Order: sequence, then C-alpha cells, then structure tokens
Amino acid sequence: MRRAFLLVVALCACDAQPQHSNPYDPATPPAQQAPGAIQGVVDSSVVLTGAEVRLYDSNWTARSTQTGDGGAFGFVSLTPGTYVLEIHADGFQVLTRPSIKLAAGQIIDLGLLTPEPLSQALRQGVLVGKVVLADDALPWGITVQVELQQVSGGGTSYVLVTRFELAEPDGTFRVLLDPAKYRVTATQPAYVSAVKPDLLLSSGQTTDCGTFVLELNPATLSGVIEMEQIPDPTHSSLTAPASGASVTLDDGKTTTVDVDGRFSLGGLAAGVHGYQVQLAGYHDAGAPRSVTLLAGATSVLPAPIVLAIDRGSITGSVTTGDGKPVDGASVSLVGTAWESRVASAVGAAQGVFRFDQIPIGTYGLIVRQSGYFPDIGKQVTVTADSLVEAEPITLAAAHGDFVINDALDPVTPGFARHEDVLLQVAFPAATPVRASEDGSFDGGALAFGPYPAGGAVPFKLAAREGTHTVYAQYRDGAGTTSPVFSTRVVLDETAPASPGIQVEGGAAFTNQSPLLRLTVSGSDAAGPGVDQTAGLYQVLVSRDPTLDEDGKLVQASVHPFSLQIDYTVPSTEEAEGAKGFWIQLMDGAGNLSNAALASAHASIVVDTHPPLITQLAIEDGPTAVAPHYTNSPIVTLNLEATEQFGDSIRVKLASSHVGLDSATWQEYSTSMAWFLARPGVDEVKEVWARFADLAGTAAPDQSVSITLDTMPPSLSATALGLSHGYSTSPEVSLTIAALDSTAGLADEPLKVAEATSIAGADWVAFSATTEVTVSASDGPKSVLVQARDRAGNLSQATVSFVLDATAPTATLVAGDGSPYYSDWSVPLALREAPSDVEAYAVALDGALDCRSATYAPL
Repeated sequence: MRRAFLLVVALCACDAQPQHSNPYDPATPPAQQAPGAIQGVVDSSVVLTGAEVRLYDSNWTARSTQTGDGGAFGFVSLTPGTYVLEIHADGFQVLTRPSIKLAAGQIIDLGLLTPEPLSQALRQGVLVGKVVLADDALPWGITVQVELQQVSGGGTSYVLVTRFELAEPDGTFRVLLDPAKYRVTATQPAYVSAVKPDLLLSSGQTTDCGTFVLELNPATLSGVIEMEQIPDPTHSSLTAPASGASVTLDDGKTTTVDVDGRFSLGGLAAGVHGYQVQLAGYHDAGAPRSVTLLAGATSVLPAPIVLAIDRGSITGSVTTGDGKPVDGASVSLVGTAWESRVASAVGAAQGVFRFDQIPIGTYGLIVRQSGYFPDIGKQVTVTADSLVEAEPITLAAAHGDFVINDALDPVTPGFARHEDVLLQVAFPAATPVRASEDGSFDGGALAFGPYPAGGAVPFKLAAREGTHTVYAQYRDGAGTTSPVFSTRVVLDETAPASPGIQVEGGAAFTNQSPLLRLTVSGSDAAGPGVDQTAGLYQVLVSRDPTLDEDGKLVQASVHPFSLQIDYTVPSTEEAEGAKGFWIQLMDGAGNLSNAALASAHASIVVDTHPPLITQLAIEDGPTAVAPHYTNSPIVTLNLEATEQFGDSIRVKLASSHVGLDSATWQEYSTSMAWFLARPGVDEVKEVWARFADLAGTAAPDQSVSITLDTMPPSLSATALGLSHGYSTSPEVSLTIAALDSTAGLADEPLKVAEATSIAGADWVAFSATTEVTVSASDGPKSVLVQARDRAGNLSQATVSFVLDATAPTATLVAGDGSPYYSDWSVPLALREAPSDVEAYAVALDGALDCRSATYAPL
C-alpha cells in the first residue's frame, strides 16, 4: 500500500541564528571553546609593510595590528565566532572581508589580500597644493591635515580624513579623496598654521589648494632692564628703570624699554639667539648674552639686567695765587655730592686732586680754600673709561679788610652784575679815602675823597667781566697815609644760559602727589677772555609764568641750585590735574636766565585714579557650542576700560595672578590675542589682566577663565540584533556610549545617520539607545555616529553591517524525486540553494513558523 507524506521544509537566510539548544550546536559556550587565529599577507604589487589591519567581532569591538616585514599579519587567541576584517593602507582603498567564521581551535589563513590602489578608483579626485615657510626656510616638519567639511543645521563640522607629514623638499603634496568639500590645514610647530576651507573636490578632477604660506609662530622675549643710579640722598634705590634702552637680537629685531623698565620683543624665530642691551651713558657688564626662545611662547629673562653707568676719572692741579701753601683746599662737582681734597707736599703752593668712577657728563668745578675766592668757572667733560685732566686752577687770595658788593642789587659778597659797587671798609671815621683798580693810585695823583657815613665807599669797576682787584687807602687827621688795602670782586653781567626743567623725568603723567621731583639744568660758563663767572647760585621755581618789571618770576619759591629739586604742591591746590612749572636760574651776581624760553617750562598731569574697567572677557572657541569653552590655545580677549584724564591705558596679561608682576606692559586694545598657558594640557585656563594709566596707577587685577579641551569625546557604537554582521531589517537599534571628561558633552551631542546622509543630519540629545533606518536596498551599509563636546571637538564611530531583507529560496527534493518512497526514512535534498544559506528547519504534515522553528546547520 502506498503512503503519501507531506513534507514541509522552511529555509532561513544567514541571519537566522541557530539556537544553542539545537543538538547540532557545540555544547560548550563559545567563550570556553578552544581559541583560534586569523592570519594573512597584504600585498598589492608592492609589499605593504606597516598597513593597519582591524578585526571586529560580532559586537563590533575592534582590535588592530600592523603588517610586518613581507606584509604578514596575524590575530591569535580569538574566541570562536564571526569576524569582519578591514585593511587600511595609505594610497589604497579600504579592503573589507566580512563574515569570517572561526570555529573552535581553527586557524584561518586568508592568503594574499590585495587592496585596490586609490588611483584605480575612478570616482575619486586629486587634491594638490604646496606649503612654504614665510622666512624661506626649508619645509621640514610640516604636517598636512585633511578634514571632511559637513554643513547641517546652519553649522559646519569637520571630520578628520587623513593626516600626513610633508615629504617633498619643494613643499608640494598630492592626495586622492572621495568627491566632497574639504578643509585643509598645514602646520609646523615653529609657525602659525594656515587653513583653507571650502575646497570642493569633484570626481576624476584635480583641485589645486594653492600655496599655504606659514608665518613664523612668533616667539617673544620679555624682561626687565634697570640702570645703575647715582647714589645721593634723594634716591631710595641704587637702580632705576632703564627707560629708553634698546634690546636688539642678532637678527636685527629691536625694541625699546618702557618707563617701567620692561620690554617685550615679539615676532621672533625659535632657537638660540644672541642679544645686546644698549643705553647711552651705560654699558652691560654681562655682555655678550644669549637666550633660547620657544615657538609660540614668551621667554622671560630670569632676572633684571642692570646696566652699569659709563664712568671715567678727573684729575687736575690747584695753585694759590699768592704762593702760600695749599692747605685744606677742596674740589667739588657742581650739583653732586662728590668732593675731593687737594693733596700737596707740606708748604707747597700747588696740589693735585682726583675723582674716580665719575659718571660720564660735563661737570662744573668749584674749588675752595679758606682765605681765597672760590674758583667756579671751570668745566670738565668726563668720557667713558678715560682720565680727563682739568684746566689748571689758580686761587686768588681774598685780601684786605673790606668787602665789595653790587651797589644796585647785592646778592653774594664778592660778586657783582653792575659796574657800580660799594666798598664796605672799616677805616677810622671822618677820614678821607681813595680807591682804584691801580695799586699805585695813578702814581699817587689820585685825590682822597670824603669818607661816607657807614663806611660804604661808592666805586665804579672797569667795564670788563671777570676778576677785578680794588685797592683802597685812607689818611688820618695827622695827614699820615695808611697802608694799601685790597680785595677782589667778580663782575658778571651775563645771565645763565640754557635753563632746562623736567618733571618726574619728563613723564607726561604721574601718580606722585604732592611731592614732585624737578630735574634742572643750565650753565654759567665764562665767555672768551673772561677768567671767572659768579656760577649758578639759585633756582627760582614758579607755577605762574608772570614776570615782574625786572623780568623776574613772581610768586616763585627759591631753592639753592641743584640738579634735583623736590617740590611739594601746595595743599591749597587740587591734587589731581595738570601742573605747570617755570624756572629761572640765578648766578651768584644776581643775573637771571630767560624764563620765557620753552626749555624753562615743563608740565605734568597728576592722576592718582586708576582706569575704569568695564569688560574683560574671552571669546568662545571657533567651534564651541557652549559658552566658556575652546579647542584652540589661541584665544581673543575683549577688553573695555576708560581713563578720566585722557592719558593712555596700558595692560599686562598673564596666565596667573603672580605672573602679572613679571609681565610686560602692552598698549591697550579692545581686542587682543592671547596664547593660553600649557597648551598641551586640557583644563580650565585663567587669564589675568592688570590695567594702568601712564601715570602708573593700576586698577584692581581682573581675571577670566575658559576651558581648553582639544580632545574629542570617547565614543563607541554597537548595532543590536545583528546575526553575524547581517540584518534582515533596515531599521537597526544602536547602543551608544560617549564621554568627555573635560568640557563635557554638548547639550545636543549626537548625530546618527547612514554615511551617505550624515552631512544633512541634525544634532540630537544624547540617548544610550537609538533607532536608525538605512536605505532599503540589500547590501553593505555604514551608519555613522558622531559625538561632539562643548568645545566643538568631534568623534566618529562607524557601524557596518550587511542588509539582507530577502528570504532565501531553494528546491526541495524528497527521495529520488518521485511522489512515492518505500521507506519511512526519506532522504531530503536542497537544490539551487543560495550560498549564504546556513541552516534549515523541517516540519511534517503541518505549517512551519520560521521564528519559532528549531534550526539545524546545513
């Protein structure tokens, strides 16, 4: 009897995972099975040594290695399962080997793997360009970075495609890329990077980037230069800022030291440089000097350089005019505290003096000895490292019992500015007297005149400037003529010349109040044929240029002549604001300099109030998506400050509060570039600012901070529900893990889309799981997951799989193909089955549910 059986066989594509309960599966869990290995050789007409080989397991966890000599590679200790292999080699397309099935203890040799050269990919284009250094140096150490430029949601993002070091000595490069829009960046550690965005590359075409010119990444040298100060009672320090000194590097770049003694010289090449510091009248005892500069950084001199005063020596001789011994004579330099005793042999009428270590300049000499007129008119000029011999000096004896004063305007006994003088004699009363510049009294013919009451004998000096000797004689009531008495007087009718004044060293502004320092200069040199002048005697200082009818400043305070005068502003005046000064120099005879000369006037603005600061802020980084973050160490500062007296504002910038003290003053600007400290360390960065006006008054220090984050977030993405890298549905679930420990993830940190549409995708809030729908056609698919942090750094992960939504079909043959069979055990055969069929299920006399069926390996 014939029996007919209905056989139903359901087939499932390779995405059907066999159940572990199936008796045909190995009983041991995969993690406990014997490990296997995968190996192979990469070769494409040339051996590809150093190519990167990546191996992904079924969870899309990657491990990588590089090809060794001969292009060989290998992965060992692999858990049995299904793997995907990728080969990444420069100049070649990525080679992918999906669905590598590794059994327990199996060693799979993939043999020779041959990636296709990019030049054979006709859809690609060629990007060419050239990089040169602005200072014509050889293009060494240059890195070129190419990023894919994507625009979405009104913003632009960039994903790294390739980065390579320039190899050609002429600076040219050539790279094959898929058609798209790119941004290319050329960098070199000692130079400023150059960027060219919006480079459109078309299929099969060559796009020329042009020439990237890298400007020098400027190193900066800064420091403090001081100068030795002449010690005197008005100085509290032995050094002062060397304002006006020059600092010059061996490449010729130079700058000038500011009023605080600080300098900053930028735009310098990195490396070792020699430099010199120069200031007229001073020298650098530590020359020659050198410094090592770092690109993009400021090198600060570790200690102030103190310039020594150029000095010389003075020597000279002093002789008494009457031949008596030089005894106790001294020589001093006008306007200074230096004094030298005159050394001589016992009883000698001549001695010598010497000054050593005298700062260079021109000095007046004053020679004094008791019983002699002081000698004031001599000058000497000291030059560096020299011994200058002064003109010989002869002291005139101060003879007699009388003194000569100016008859019209007496100032100093022994000096007159008018020819009419008074002889203050002490002769017996009511005796006739006579006086003459001729010791013989005109051969005795000069008549005696009446003795004036009070003993002031009028006399007219000869009309010549210089020293005059006047002789006097009286006759008593018995007719006896007295001995001849004589004395000397200096007639000086010429006013001091070249009066000069500076307030606080010539500064336009000061915060010193009420005490201001005046620096005075001038001369009272003897003219041709004149042996002596009265010398500088007093300084008249007035706040009002008004002169009286005699040409003298009104309301002037009178000070002994000195090169430095400390002037106290009266308490009745406003402490702040402009202060004007006018001076006159008076010599010992009473002559006054011209107060109307421009050099006799100086002014200064007293300003003790600091600038008013209204803003100190750091602009966010160029790619930042949240405030106070940047991924670039070069930031822009926005500053706003005002000054009530109109003087300029200066600013110091530093990376720490303590760093402000050694920072260099810069000219204030509302926008200033700043290089963050420790650019290689991602962290919160501080920028400190100190604002001051030219008067030197500083506002309270200000600070602002920004977070530097140059590292992209860590990112991983895995597809759920895949079977051996295959999906039967275009809707795929992803698990995503992203973390950024510095800036933190952005508020909308994720972009998820198929690779072909990622550019137009929107940024969305973070979710650990998300759904993505790829294009419906079967075949390999790539889903890109991008993550960004608040600073705008981008990470990207790729999830690759094969979409197979079409069920497999095959022909089932039972027995020998006839409708009858003679045995209960019927052999079944599948014909015309696709190569990817890996399992089957059988149902007898009923329907088969593919989802719940138990499958056996084919």
